[in-house]
Amino acid sequence: MPDSEPHVLLEKRGRVGIITLNRPERLNAWSRDMARLVREHITDCNNDEGIGAVVLTGAGRGFCSGADLQRPQAEGGQRPPPEPEQESLPEFLQRSKPLIAAINGAAVGVGFTLPLACDIRIASENARVSMRFVRIGLTPELGSTQILPQVAGLANAAEMMLTGASTTPRKRCVSAS
Repeated sequence: MPDSEPHVLLEKRGRVGIITLNRPERLNAWSRDMARLVREHITDCNNDEGIGAVVLTGAGRGFCSGADLQRPQAEGGQRPPPEPEQESLPEFLQRSKPLIAAINGAAVGVGFTLPLACDIRIASENARVSMRFVRIGLTPELGSTQILPQVAGLANAAEMMLTGASTTPRKRCVSAS
């Protein structure tokens, strides 16, 4: 896919806004550009009186493989400075019109946290979710330590966060919040 393709697409079908993470060659690894575009598209849907609900999904065989660890570097080999703090993504998502996560493959890290902030999570037969933070020595992000126990129960959340094991969402975390 050419670099000129937007990393996030918005399609409006009747009363539904469909937001698609669009980096299938990287299993939709989360980037700054994606974060900005998701916010812009959800804001657009929230402001459109003709839209009643928003579906968030991923292009290709994955929903979102987590943060893009191969981020581009600025001149001189350094990463660009972080953007100024704004409302957290889960808070932003939770005050949106109804959001439905259509999980169509791997949902790891931020790709697991995004659906947690949605009102409904629907998973395909190919969906696999994981809180892999412990396996790479990181603390779970974006409020997932607070939201996951609310969605899946404390015991299931602790098991997922402390083992980093993958699971199919049919076993856990599929219900509406």
